[in-house]
Amino acid sequence: MNYVFDPLSYMQGDEYLAIMKENGYLRSQAVRAYEKEVAYWNNVCKELIKHRDAHPDQAETYAKLLAEPTQKRIEAAWSAISIAELEKEQRWRLVEDADAFLDYLKAKCHDDLSLMREDEKLQMELVTKIDSKIRRQKDTR
Repeated sequence: MNYVFDPLSYMQGDEYLAIMKENGYLRSQAVRAYEKEVAYWNNVCKELIKHRDAHPDQAETYAKLLAEPTQKRIEAAWSAISIAELEKEQRWRLVEDADAFLDYLKAKCHDDLSLMREDEKLQMELVTKIDSKIRRQKDTR
C-alpha cells in the first residue's frame, strides 16, 4: 500500500486553537487576517487533494503541486501565532490599538516620526503590512 501524504495533517484547527489557548493568546484582527490566509491555503490544498484522489495516476504531479500551498498554509498558521505572541508581549493589538500607538509616538517624538526608535519603526511597518493584508482580503470577498 502506498502512503499518500496528507498536507492538511500538520497544524489542524484544533492544534492551532490549543496553542492559542495554552499561551493565553487573543485572536485579534491581525491574527484573524493570518487565519483567513490559512483558510485560503487550506481550501487550495483541499481542491488539489480532490483532484489528486480523482486522478491517482497523477499523484506525483499533485504532490509537487501541493508543496507550495501546504508550506504557505503552515507559514500563515505560525505567523498568526507569532503575531498573537507579539501582541501579548507588547500589550497592544496591531490593528485595534494602532491609532493609540501612533498618537503615543507622535507625542513622544513631538510629531517628528523620524525620531522613532528602530523597534518602533518596525512595529509601524508591521501595522502597515497587516492593514494592507486586511484591505486585500476585503477586496477579494
